[in-house]
Amino acid sequence: MIEVKNLNAAFGKKIIFENAGFRINDGAVNENNFSDNAIHTNEKINSSNFIALVGPNGAGKSTLLSLLDGIISDGLSVTGQISIDEKPVLEIPFEKKVQERNKFHSKKTLRSEIARKISYLIQNEYPVWNLNVNDFVKTGLYVFDELSENEKLERVKSVLKLLNIEELSGKKIFNISGGEFQKVRLARTLAAGNEYLLLDEPAENLDIAFQSEFFVQLKKIAGITSDCGISKDAGITSDDGNSKDASTMSDDGFVNDVRIVKNAGRANSTRTIIFSIHDINLASNFADRFLLIADKKIQILNRDQLFTEKVIESAWHKKCRIFEHPVTKKPQVLFLD
Repeated sequence: MIEVKNLNAAFGKKIIFENAGFRINDGAVNENNFSDNAIHTNEKINSSNFIALVGPNGAGKSTLLSLLDGIISDGLSVTGQISIDEKPVLEIPFEKKVQERNKFHSKKTLRSEIARKISYLIQNEYPVWNLNVNDFVKTGLYVFDELSENEKLERVKSVLKLLNIEELSGKKIFNISGGEFQKVRLARTLAAGNEYLLLDEPAENLDIAFQSEFFVQLKKIAGITSDCGISKDAGITSDDGNSKDASTMSDDGFVNDVRIVKNAGRANSTRTIIFSIHDINLASNFADRFLLIADKKIQILNRDQLFTEKVIESAWHKKCRIFEHPVTKKPQVLFLD
């Protein structure tokens, strides 16, 4: 369960969140605007663990994801509480809860605990060291001291196979393309097999053909199999319309066996995945639940609640029309001049 309560955040005079809050439960029940003074609204929504984070530019999508991982950006003032599975990730001010001499140790312990539960893909990353791909992906396992080097290597091989980038394993980070580096970063994020994945613009720099395959695969890793017009049953729909089993390889070589990565180090086979995305139409095709950030507030909405002209126009402050995608049958947004 993820709970955000009474969240206020600002960069100087620019307010990002104002008394915002929400709760994501495993039982597919949400509470919007979860704060001491708010009216709670319960809504049962299916597929609650695959959630698209949407909103206009500058609304605070990246800021929210970093706060969920317990990270406060430089210059950001924050009050409020954030907890994962009823354990505080961010309770401000954290420093007041520990003795000064134990502050570093306590923070280090908290970060280790978070890293075993949450994997976070930041939006922009500029590597300093020219590691080879295997070593770069293995850095995602830095807190798992109980794993042997062979076990870590198996995790690395599994995620590289999952994303069909095995040929990159021996290459140096500085010698691969931007799109290839994004896939390698995704592999590092998946390697830990953590219960919560926070992905900031994971489809950025990916070609349009791979984006759809990636989101189908991501839903499988989340433990969801649903027909979004691209997937069918447990597999990927090939060009001839036949469904391929999840343990096989699609026509373009995209590996569909997610079992090793999905269950790595965990008894529970499902995950909660929150991903930010600018393309709201792409989000509609794959996500069933949405976190909408707009006007300093955070709301949890299902597809029918979000995709109305009233809600979209209020959030983006721009006229629009809603229509049905001819293939996926999911609602799409056309913004008007």
